Amino acid sequence: MYQRFLGFLGICLWVVGMVGVVAAAPTKPDEPVPTTAVSPLAMQTLLPDPTAPQGCNPQTPSFQTSPNLPITDLNTITSTLNVSGVDPYVWDVNLFTNIEHSFPGDLEIFLISPAGTEVTISTDNLASHDNAFANTTWDDQWVGSSISDWPFTVVEEASPEGALGAFVGEDPNGTWQLVVHDDAEDDVGVLVQWRLEFTTLAQAPLLQTNSYFQSGGAIPDQGELSTGLFFHNRGRIYDLNLEADLVHPRTGDLDIYLAHETGITITLASDVGGNVANGVNGTSWDDSAGVPVTDWVFANGTPTALVPENGMAAFNGLEARGLWTLVVVDDTAGNTGTLGTWGITITTATCAGDAAVEQWHWPYPAPVGGDVGYAIVVNNEGLNPLANLVLTDTLPVSTTFKSWTAAPGWDCQTPAVGSTEKVVCTTPSLAVGEVFTHYLTVATAELVPVVIQENLVKISTADPDISLFNIDHYMGLTSANGNVWDVVDNRFGWWDSDDSGHFYDGGQDAFDGWGYLRVLVADENQTKLTNEQVTGLGMAYGGNRTWASQQGFSRKGYRLGGKWSPLLRRITCVMWTLLRMRARPCVMLRWRGAAILAQITRRPWPLPLRAIWPLMRPMNGL
Repeated sequence: MYQRFLGFLGICLWVVGMVGVVAAAPTKPDEPVPTTAVSPLAMQTLLPDPTAPQGCNPQTPSFQTSPNLPITDLNTITSTLNVSGVDPYVWDVNLFTNIEHSFPGDLEIFLISPAGTEVTISTDNLASHDNAFANTTWDDQWVGSSISDWPFTVVEEASPEGALGAFVGEDPNGTWQLVVHDDAEDDVGVLVQWRLEFTTLAQAPLLQTNSYFQSGGAIPDQGELSTGLFFHNRGRIYDLNLEADLVHPRTGDLDIYLAHETGITITLASDVGGNVANGVNGTSWDDSAGVPVTDWVFANGTPTALVPENGMAAFNGLEARGLWTLVVVDDTAGNTGTLGTWGITITTATCAGDAAVEQWHWPYPAPVGGDVGYAIVVNNEGLNPLANLVLTDTLPVSTTFKSWTAAPGWDCQTPAVGSTEKVVCTTPSLAVGEVFTHYLTVATAELVPVVIQENLVKISTADPDISLFNIDHYMGLTSANGNVWDVVDNRFGWWDSDDSGHFYDGGQDAFDGWGYLRVLVADENQTKLTNEQVTGLGMAYGGNRTWASQQGFSRKGYRLGGKWSPLLRRITCVMWTLLRMRARPCVMLRWRGAAILAQITRRPWPLPLRAIWPLMRPMNGL
């Protein structure tokens, strides 16, 4: 009964306050009835200013003006503050106000940036608490009761109804405006003083955006649903948005919170929307949405973008990676609901350097017992120089070191020729955009077709590094050695430029199902066949690197290797024919290098022949 009485009293006060409003004044929505008790999930805490991104050099200028402008009934005043000579990128901004007024509930307060972005500070809050905004710091790092639910009479720190995070990324230099509108009669006041406190950056950081989604569950009547989502990407938070499918027949029953794994919790909405059904279903919670949830005119199931009661910027500067928890509380009896899919989109920022390494190799295929070369490229793709870099190169298995040509300015320790030790190089610094190339030559000893294991290169630095995804690179190389079979991974798009007769398959390879299978036909001495008929295929080499069919081929199936008897091969062909519903004969691939083939493929592999024959065409240019 006490809560209902307060709700009725609040409505009555609002009606009285509206008496005498001029016709030209905009119609404002009903204000939500203030929460009479602070939620246990509201922290009521002012957090430290957000930590600047790695490598950025933050500055903290402030600007103040004391206009002493009178605030008269049913009137609007605008005070300006010129900001100049500061770094051109806003990372954080706080607003201090000294507003004397005998009825703060008459006031609507807005802050407008030089870029024209408008943030709602407060609209018709705190009723008759005299001078409630006389010494107030408005800060997105306040997490707790929003100003629309404020349970106290004096406001020392609060999050605005809008979010000051909407200014992040803008240039602070220029004219800022504080607009104060008195929308009711009988009480007046003075804008005594106001101040802007910035954290600015000298340059725009590099940004990266990722999204993750999670399913929800049932929202019990007068109960709580808590569901977690793990965000995998690292970096300092620059911007965070949340979307949720939330179905409930009475939106005003709900309190919605988002918590970081550190325990920092913000209020998205508390008891807004009244009797409207599904009022926040599909809502995108975004500091830049422009419309505070506390000022929104709700409609049944109409999704929109809204500013939460506590700004998402409360999370700015925190580590994005970790567990995030969405909590939905039903605090009124009579209804249940469902949280469907929800997700967060986080943009991270950094000004750090970015050490990166990649490599290329040659020739392809590698000759028997010949050399393989690698070009190892190191560069800085970030925004700041890097210091004390270390490059290591771990040689491929079954190869030995032959030579290393170091890039200028690098000190490299190389192993003895013929050994298998690592190469280690250092340099004192790497400027932004600098690129250095090292060259490695190794000797191979393989006499049969094998995959030369990866050459692994890795770069490290003593400074913060933007990304850990480009600090190492490995590359495998197939050694065909002039033999019969050449099995290659197609992810790197390697092509055989040998001029001898062969045919090429764009299908499955003999190792793992990835890539291409290349066949070079040879005799038992591993001599390439060019103008000779291929045993068992009824094909003849026609010159110009093509094979011509001497009989009608079925494009069915075959088995690799020499382990299967002719009878079993025929049974296999029959099975392929039946499965493909075509009564045509099969073609057997027979070839005298079965021992080496078995060593490479490990076991016979069934492959669709239709993936091979269409590629028996002139192969010039490959």
